[in-house]
Amino acid sequence: MKNLKIVFLLFTLLLTSALIWSCQKELDKVGETSKNLKNTKSLVARGLNDCVPPELETPTHPCYNSNMYTITTNLTLPQYPNCTFTVEIDVRICYDYLGRPINYFISDWRWTNNIFDCTSFLDDAIAAYQNNTFTSFITLFDNRMLIAIENYFIQQAIQSGGSAFYYCGSNPPLNIAYYQSGCFRFCMGTDANNHWAIRRTLCGTNCCQRITEMCINPQTGQIVKTTTITSLGSCTSISPQSGWCNLNNATTTDCIQICEQ
Repeated sequence: MKNLKIVFLLFTLLLTSALIWSCQKELDKVGETSKNLKNTKSLVARGLNDCVPPELETPTHPCYNSNMYTITTNLTLPQYPNCTFTVEIDVRICYDYLGRPINYFISDWRWTNNIFDCTSFLDDAIAAYQNNTFTSFITLFDNRMLIAIENYFIQQAIQSGGSAFYYCGSNPPLNIAYYQSGCFRFCMGTDANNHWAIRRTLCGTNCCQRITEMCINPQTGQIVKTTTITSLGSCTSISPQSGWCNLNNATTTDCIQICEQ
């Protein structure tokens, strides 16, 4: 009888342990699902809407369920060599098993300093404002900034992974993908302090996909880039936020697609 009690006690302990382990597994699943939902909400909150790269929803992809980072850096453009533009970039960085960058997924960027501190940029912007060419001016500036951001991440990857890892033909090329809502309206005018300013608002449901593949020629050491740009959908009009252009004497663009090379 005593032996039976011991066996029953051991059976009860094992059963209890199994139940606790099973419950913990379910809690872990709930926690993981909650984390995924938080990541999804953060994507929507950052304005990506349905412009989510399909790779980020593929469990076998290195970037699946990766974290988004906001990186602040200073960039220069060849057109304005004496100016510094401070920008914030929302990006997901994916690594191989040795910790070398292989993919960058950029969702948005924005300047954080007063871009009109650059007098040559201010002169060009005012000329575009006065000559009714502001739409083409701001679209071109956006494109130039994207190229500068790509070059920034290329240099970051080379410093991290080493040039040899990105030799053409030896490994898959470095991939820099930019997915963003591609329909915007811009306006330019003066603010309450009589300072020039630019505002931007989303005005359509189009998505812009810009993918740049990079490798390094092992003989010359030159960077080789191939860029493919795809406009996903049309600028189906949506109403802009009320008061989005709170500037004086403002010139305002139509809803434009900035998805171009």
